[in-house]
Amino acid sequence: DENRFDFDKPRFDSYSYRLSMNPSPKWALQFSQGFITSPEAHHADEDVVRTTASVSHSQPLGMSRYLLSSLVYGRNNSDENSENSISLESSLLLDRWTVYGRYEFIQKSVDELALAGDVGQHFNIHAIKPGLAYLLGGVKGIDIRLGAQGSFHIIDDKLAAFYGSSPMSAEVYLRFSPRMMRM
Repeated sequence: DENRFDFDKPRFDSYSYRLSMNPSPKWALQFSQGFITSPEAHHADEDVVRTTASVSHSQPLGMSRYLLSSLVYGRNNSDENSENSISLESSLLLDRWTVYGRYEFIQKSVDELALAGDVGQHFNIHAIKPGLAYLLGGVKGIDIRLGAQGSFHIIDDKLAAFYGSSPMSAEVYLRFSPRMMRM
């Protein structure tokens, strides 16, 4: 439920499956579906079929240099609503530097954005996110990176009154992540 600080009695009313395949050391493919009973409290009688698919590729470019790319698709489907999303991202690792970019497309329903409108009406949102990170060092198998990224959004004209015509943002971050495995 929405109370996140207690334990709920498990309900075994949903199920999922995942198929994954690595046809070569450079490629990873995945497809999954979840059949979720009543995931949202404000739509308690609505079940959702959640589908995901992804393709990932890694290309070594020499010592400590890699090009990593992924294409990810997602879909939430219910009786009342269907929403799609796509993400395409690539990272170029150059020794201590990482240059990356991501394109995202998502559909959001009138209901999810809490706006007035027709049931089933969707808004298309596009985002372009370039970024740069620097490996500061590591501790016990954990890499520490300092980075910065921006977000540039292209949104449906009907959302401009709420978010502006071209919303943008930027952030600076410190990231702790497991060290990349060497083969």
